Parts: sequence; structure tokens; C-alpha cells
Amino acid sequence: MHAPWAALMLPAALDGPTTELLSQLCSLDGFACEWRAPGVLVVPPVLDGPALEKLCEVLTVLDERALRQDPTLPNLYQSGAYYELRPEYWLSVPWALVCLSCGHGLDCKVLATWRCAELRVRRGERGARCVWSRHATPAKVVYHVRVRRADGRIEDPSARLGMRSVLPAERSA
Repeated sequence: MHAPWAALMLPAALDGPTTELLSQLCSLDGFACEWRAPGVLVVPPVLDGPALEKLCEVLTVLDERALRQDPTLPNLYQSGAYYELRPEYWLSVPWALVCLSCGHGLDCKVLATWRCAELRVRRGERGARCVWSRHATPAKVVYHVRVRRADGRIEDPSARLGMRSVLPAERSA
């Protein structure tokens, strides 16, 4: 995920678990992020797998919160969402819906965190997690985010919602 610095929009009030996750994320070795509460988590342009995983967990927790607070929010696959590479955007469900309403798609991390939160909140799959894989291309390293269901199955919302490119073979970190 090589892109300019990006920002994750945060709600004005954060609960204890979300605050703890943000503190852990910002203290990872080699991960220089800034957390300005309330408001924005500034995300560096180059992430490694562990940092990506923690950041996806933060976004999943925010999505869980949004789904609990507003039961009228749609499930991912009924929302009209579709895949589009957008590495600079880290959007929670409400912001993702705004993006969709403006005619833009969502990338793997946004789709996977939304689906993971949905599984946890609406289907009781507390063990659902975002997982990443690392793929080397001739020009760069690409990370892809999918969902590991509570039973261990891997679900790829991006593939289900239009990602047509085939990723190169997975590489170990």
C-alpha cells in the first residue's frame, strides 16, 4: 500500500477499547503515526503487515460501533458497494456510504473491515478478523486485506465486489 499520507477519520468520542488500540498502534516500532483526538489518525504512506492489521482492527471497532448505533446501516453486500483501489482512504461505514453515494468504490481494507464488523455485530462471529497478505510486484509490494471468519474460512469481499486483478503469489514478510 504505497500512497501519500492518509487519514482515518475518528468520531469525537472514543470508547476505552478503541483508545487502547490506537495507543498500541501508535507505539509500534517503526510506525510513525499521529493521533489527534478527537478527529484524525494520520496514517503513514508505507505500512507493514502488523501495522496494517492493527489499523484494520481499529477501523473494524469503529465500524462495529457505527453498526450498533444505527441498525438501519446496510450490510456490506446489500449496500451497493463495489471494489475500487483507493489506498489513501480509511473509511468507517458511514463515510464509506458517503463515498459510494458520490460514485466512488471502496478498497480492500474498507470492504474487509465493514464485513468483519458486520459479522461480529449482526451474526455473532466475535472471532471474525481482518487478515492481510503480502504480494510482490515488479514495481512494489502490495498488501491485500480479507476476512478470516470465526470458523477459519477466508472471505474476500473485494473479489466478491468486483476486484478483477489477480494478485501475484503471496510472499512472506
